[in-house]
Amino acid sequence: MKKFQSLLFLCLWVLFATACSGQTTPTPTIPPLDIPSEPEITHTPLTSPTAEKPPTPTTTTAPTPTPVPEVTPVNEADIVDILWLWTDISAGQPVTQTLVPNPEKYSMVLRSDGLVNIQADCNSVGGTYTLDGRTLTITLGPSTKAYCGDASLDQTFLEALGMVNQVGLEDGRLQLYLADNDGLMNWQNGGSALEETTVTPTVEPDTVTAVTPQATAIITAEDVLLDKVWQWTSFTSPQDGPQEIAEPERYQIRLGSNGRVFIQADCNTGGGVYSLDETTLSIVPGPLTAAACPEESQAEEFLQYLSAAALWFMDGDDLLFDLKFDSGTMRFQAAPDSALAESAAANSSSAPADEGQNIQLNVQGVAQSYAWQVQEGEPFSADSGGTAIPAHILVTFDGEDPQEVLANNGRRLYIFPVQGYRNVAGDAAAVEIDRLEALMAEANGRVDTPDNPMPFLPSPLGFMDRWVQFTDLNFTQGMGVRYVSDSPNRQAIGPWTNETTAYYYQGLSQDGKFYVSLVWPVETETLPATFEETAEDVKAQATNPSTYDAYLQEIKTTLNDLPPSAWQPDLDKLDIMIASLVIK
Repeated sequence: MKKFQSLLFLCLWVLFATACSGQTTPTPTIPPLDIPSEPEITHTPLTSPTAEKPPTPTTTTAPTPTPVPEVTPVNEADIVDILWLWTDISAGQPVTQTLVPNPEKYSMVLRSDGLVNIQADCNSVGGTYTLDGRTLTITLGPSTKAYCGDASLDQTFLEALGMVNQVGLEDGRLQLYLADNDGLMNWQNGGSALEETTVTPTVEPDTVTAVTPQATAIITAEDVLLDKVWQWTSFTSPQDGPQEIAEPERYQIRLGSNGRVFIQADCNTGGGVYSLDETTLSIVPGPLTAAACPEESQAEEFLQYLSAAALWFMDGDDLLFDLKFDSGTMRFQAAPDSALAESAAANSSSAPADEGQNIQLNVQGVAQSYAWQVQEGEPFSADSGGTAIPAHILVTFDGEDPQEVLANNGRRLYIFPVQGYRNVAGDAAAVEIDRLEALMAEANGRVDTPDNPMPFLPSPLGFMDRWVQFTDLNFTQGMGVRYVSDSPNRQAIGPWTNETTAYYYQGLSQDGKFYVSLVWPVETETLPATFEETAEDVKAQATNPSTYDAYLQEIKTTLNDLPPSAWQPDLDKLDIMIASLVIK
C-alpha cells in the first residue's frame, strides 16, 4: 500500500515541476474564413419519389349517350300535317329504352302554320314550333289539367317534348333528339292529319275515364267551334278546383261564323261579338234581356267568365276557355242547336255579316262607310294613360286601318264593357265612369255648363280640362255628353291648335253595361293649325303662367260662341251620327 502511495506522489511532483518551468505553450493560429464577395445561391433539385403504380381500376361500361346523327336537314313537307304517334323513348344514364304500350294516346301534329297539337294521354295541349334545317324547338302552350292515372306517361311525354332540339327521319319514322344528348323519342306515322279521322284509344283499367282521350287531326275553329251550341258544364278555379254546373242547359253560347256570339245566361238571352284565331279568344257580351233569374243563378259569373276568356282549346270533344291571369277554366260540351233559346236562334238569321247589322250608324255627311272589329284587351297601354283596357268593339271609318287610326289619333268609336273595364283598370276606369254618371244625373235640370274636367275613356294621361261646346246628348240606347276638347294627353300650358282638337262623345247604355266613346278630329279657322303657325304674341301669352289663365278664358269664350257649322266637320252632323248608334 505504501509502495503505491509513494509512486502516486512521485508522479504528481513531476507534473507540478513541469508546469512551473519557463516553457510557454504556443497559441494556436485560427485561419480566417474564406467568405466570397457575392454568395452564390444554388438550388438543389428535389428528387421526385418514384410514384407507385395505381391499382388497375375495375372496368365498367360507361353509359352511351344518344348520338345525334349527322343527317341532312329535314324537309318540312315530310313531317308537317302528319299524325305522329309516340312509340318509345331512350333516355337516362345508363340509357334505358321505354316502350309506349298505347302510342295512340300520345300523338303530335306539327302544323304547316307553325302550331303544334298534342294529345298527352287524357290531356290536350297546344303550342308552337320552329324548324330550321335539323333544329326543332317545341314550345308548349295551354293544356288541360286532367289526372290520367298513375300508369300514365303524360308527364314524361310532355317533359321530353319540351327538351327537343333536333329532328331526323329514318325509314319513315320521326326521331326527336333531346338537348344535351339526353335522349331520343321515336314516332310512327299515323297518317295525314288533314283527313277527318279520329283514333279512340283503349282505356286502361287504372286510367281515369272522365275524359275520353283522342288523337285528333288538326283543330280548326271553323270545323270545331263555330255554329255549334255549347253548354257550360264546369268551371275550374285555382283556389277551389273543378265545380260542376248543375244545369248546363241554362248556360249556352253559339259562336257564329260572322263574328257574333249568341248567349243564354240562365233566364236571359242576348248576343255579343267575338274574335279568335287558332289559340286566342276575346268575347264582348252585348245587351241581354233583363228578367229576374232565381237566386241560385250563375248568370253573372257566366257572363263575367266569358268576358275574361283569353285562350280556347279542345279536350276530346269538349271546348275549354282559359281565362286571363290564370283565373280559371270554363268547360263546355256540345248540345243540339235546338237547345239554344228561341230568341237567340232568331237573332242568328239576321245575317249580321253585312255591314251595319251589328253596329248601326248614320254616317251621312261625315263618312262613306264604317266597319267594326273586336279588339283584344291590353294589360297595359300607353294610349290609355298606362292602364289596362278590356276586350272591346272598335269602329273605324272609310276602310282606315285600325292600328294606324290608334297610332295617329284618328277618328274612332269605342264600345267598352263597363264591368270589364272596372275589373281590369280599377280606379282608373271608375273615376271616368263615375264622372260621366254624375254629369248624366244632372242632365234633366241642368242650368249652367259644368266646370269640372270631362270624362274620357280610354283613360287619358292628363285631364280633359280644356274643353268647349258642351251639350247633353242621347243616343238610341242610352245617354251621354258631347264636347270639343284639346288633346287628353296634354301635359302643360300652351296655345290651343287644330292639330290637337277633336269632337268627343262619352255615353252609357241604358242598362249601364256599355260605355260609348267617340273621338273625331275637328278644326276651325279660329284656331291656328299647329304650334309653329301660332302668332308669337299668342304663344307668349299661352306659355306664360302669369297670363295663361286670361288666354284660356278668352279662347274658350271665342270657341264656345262659334256655331256648329264653323267646325269641320259640322258638329251637328257628328251629333246626328252618334245619336243614331244602335248596338245589336
